[in-house]
Amino acid sequence: MLESPVERALLATRDLRDAGRRAHMLRAVGRALLRRREEIIRLASDETGLTPEELDPEFSRARRTLDLFAQTIESPAWQRAWHRPPEAEPAAAIGPNHDLRVMLAPLRGVVIVFG
Repeated sequence: MLESPVERALLATRDLRDAGRRAHMLRAVGRALLRRREEIIRLASDETGLTPEELDPEFSRARRTLDLFAQTIESPAWQRAWHRPPEAEPAAAIGPNHDLRVMLAPLRGVVIVFG
């Protein structure tokens, strides 16, 4: 038996390490939200006092954000990989003259948000 919410979250994220699966999950969440759009907007209106007309564009924006994020993680461009070879003349280098390779990488595992 799982003993903590963190262990349950780790188990749930195991299948989301693949970018294609993450993108599929984000699109599935977007489709599920879209199917319940009217209900969600009505509940949000009841809870916030905002009108459905005020909430409708926010709902659309949030759903488009899920699609955009899915597109982003499917493309390697977000990693912004770059390479700086060592200076041909070591004396011209400022600091260590290393072969530098940099790229962004996704966080692996569970992220806890406090606030």
